[in-house]
Amino acid sequence: KTIMELAYPNPDYRTEIAAYMQSLKPGFKDIKMTCRDGSTKNTLWANVAMTDGRRIGIGIDISERKRAQEELLRSKNIITTALASMTDAVYISDSTGKLIEYNDAFYSFYRVNRGTIISMEISQYNSFFDFYHQNGKLALPNERPIARALGGEKVTETEYTIFRKDTGETWVGSFSFSPIFNKEGKITGSVVVARDVTDTKRVKDERERLIHQLAKEKE
Repeated sequence: KTIMELAYPNPDYRTEIAAYMQSLKPGFKDIKMTCRDGSTKNTLWANVAMTDGRRIGIGIDISERKRAQEELLRSKNIITTALASMTDAVYISDSTGKLIEYNDAFYSFYRVNRGTIISMEISQYNSFFDFYHQNGKLALPNERPIARALGGEKVTETEYTIFRKDTGETWVGSFSFSPIFNKEGKITGSVVVARDVTDTKRVKDERERLIHQLAKEKE
């Protein structure tokens, strides 16, 4: 018997590999195979042509890699579904500040069309917007949410006034942010949650103004 007959008793797999080898196509081919002991393996095959006309097939077991990829995809789908269900803007960066995940509410919060900010570097992101502290002072790049999170800060509900440079729009956002750590305790990214509180802020300021006015009138 050939090595293929010994290792892989299912003739369908042998036929598939033989057809791949005879096709003379270079590159790689994924084939899911049932082995002699009944176990199933994901294998990757390479088709190599020799100078004397012979062909060599190289197969490796990639079952663990496949399982890891499927688990990663499953986890990503869970994250994507969770983000899509949230009304607050949520965005995640890598360790350099590059945006790698964000939900639909992100577009609404920042008043941008879908696809405007995709995988944006933090420097580009900062060039779109100015952030101001509530005392009216301009927030430096290292004082903004992503940079602070990457610096190790974990903050809940701090407010910034945001100015969009190209349209002149201004609004107030409440931000919560935190660093993302790997198993070794190293910061590998950041997660930011933002909510538009412009109307709430306006109502609060008006209420405080009226209270102050009434207090003065009583005096």
